[in-house]
Amino acid sequence: MSIRVQAGFTTPTTTGQAEAAAVEATRIVFSELNGRFQDAIGAKVWAWPRNLPTRGLPGATLREKLAAYNRGQGTAPGSPRNIVDSDNLRQSNVFNQQGFTGEFGWTAKYAGYVHEGARIFPWGDRSRRVYLPARPWTDAVRGDELISGVPVHPTADRLRDVWLALIRNR
Repeated sequence: MSIRVQAGFTTPTTTGQAEAAAVEATRIVFSELNGRFQDAIGAKVWAWPRNLPTRGLPGATLREKLAAYNRGQGTAPGSPRNIVDSDNLRQSNVFNQQGFTGEFGWTAKYAGYVHEGARIFPWGDRSRRVYLPARPWTDAVRGDELISGVPVHPTADRLRDVWLALIRNR
């Protein structure tokens, strides 16, 4: 006497649905990641070696405040501080996603100097060289540079969790 048993299963989704869920999960998680990048710019965790004015001259531009501070007026921001002076850096954020790839950028002319650090000559004055410390906000959020106060975004874990949640709900 012979016995024959058949077993099988059905998948809850097709390959196309799984890929669509993966693209949607990528959109959701990359949007979160972009928000974390923006939050890191505003976090008061970045070391600042010099004293620049932040108060004392309401309505003055940063350049006017710096000139006033150099004359002994105004107050220093202290350290750590955020990396927001005029909010142009944060407002210059550009985020694009194509499938499973996200591109995050900041178009302010000085974005690279803030992120990587630089030696500059303020307002073209070659007699004054100023060192701007690196404040690598994207590296901190990704966990490549550990900065106290900037939470690391668990991107891979979030992609998995969001994708699984989307698959289960289809």
